[in-house]
Amino acid sequence: MTYEDQLSHRRLDVYRVSIQLAVAADRLCRGLPPGNGRIKDQLRRASQAVPLLVAEGAHRSSWPQKRQRYNEARGEAGEVAAAAELTQALGLGDGSEVVELAARVAAMLTRLIRR
Repeated sequence: MTYEDQLSHRRLDVYRVSIQLAVAADRLCRGLPPGNGRIKDQLRRASQAVPLLVAEGAHRSSWPQKRQRYNEARGEAGEVAAAAELTQALGLGDGSEVVELAARVAAMLTRLIRR
């Protein structure tokens, strides 16, 4: 068994989509005008936390520990969606792709948690 075979998070579709979410959120942040450091920081932090929590959960040995990390990741996805919606409401950028990906990740995590 190779080291890569041991990386169980790579087998999760939600992990791959959460990486797409982090990339889309970073792209949105890069397009925001100067003077919006707080929303940029919040959006980047929350979007990067999602795949990290998913990976951490995948590597936990007990189901309660896995579920806790997946729940935390779902909460972060909600925060990402809210931050992207806020950028749209303030007329700072188009966060629609980020909102769509965050909703998809949240739905995938909900199904994973209910398994």
